[in-house]
Amino acid sequence: MIDSAVMILDQEGNLTLQNLLDATVGSENPEIVSKTSNSTVYKATLQSGILLAVKVLSENMDVNTESFFRREIQTIGKLKLRNLVLMIGFCTWKNLKFLILKFVNNGSLYHMLHAANGLPDWASRYRVALGTALGLEYLHCDCVPRILHRHIKSANILLDDDLEPHITDFVLLELLTGKYAVDKEFPEGTDLAVWMKTNIKSEQDLLSTVLDSQLLEVNENHIMQEMILVMKIALFCVNTLHAERPTMREVVTMLKQATDSRPS
Repeated sequence: MIDSAVMILDQEGNLTLQNLLDATVGSENPEIVSKTSNSTVYKATLQSGILLAVKVLSENMDVNTESFFRREIQTIGKLKLRNLVLMIGFCTWKNLKFLILKFVNNGSLYHMLHAANGLPDWASRYRVALGTALGLEYLHCDCVPRILHRHIKSANILLDDDLEPHITDFVLLELLTGKYAVDKEFPEGTDLAVWMKTNIKSEQDLLSTVLDSQLLEVNENHIMQEMILVMKIALFCVNTLHAERPTMREVVTMLKQATDSRPS
């Protein structure tokens, strides 16, 4: 079993088991952010006013889920980068297990792109792309041992008030096209990467068919060139031949170089 442990937030809002329970499983009207067969994520507001995201694993977890929880604690607990979600602590209560994370205000990139008002400007999308790439570069290149994230998708990228991305559990192509990874308009068996490759024969196809229409309202030539370059980087990342895909360090370098034409 995992030892029960709750970390103190700060001098003004100590985190106790009781106020954690009151804000999640013990609440009559809890704020549920997401729910799967194995876990529920709550938005927990403590009496001190501090906001937390609390992931609660179900009582009937199997050995594999128990093992995953252990690995998640060990992994998240040692990561220190602004583009990765900060773990506050963890605890166990009866048969439930709680993973306590910093709450990120603007929800997921998936929600922002598909269910809210979207990200209408290129600058915001570029910031999300670069921040996510920096987070993955840290995981892939700077952690010892290296961490390869197996569940990178827009639902697992959270955005703060400044639209800075924080990776949790890249879909760079969703940022550019505004479409779902598997969109209802695609032919059966076709995902976003395959649809992209099928529809891009020239840069004009990219502009007229592929890019999110919200991004085409700008007239600045340097912005259009940035979007084209970032789209090409995205296509490199989903190359059918894994050996031909760039490393995350190379992706970060290319994304930074894509803005070289910006007016000073």
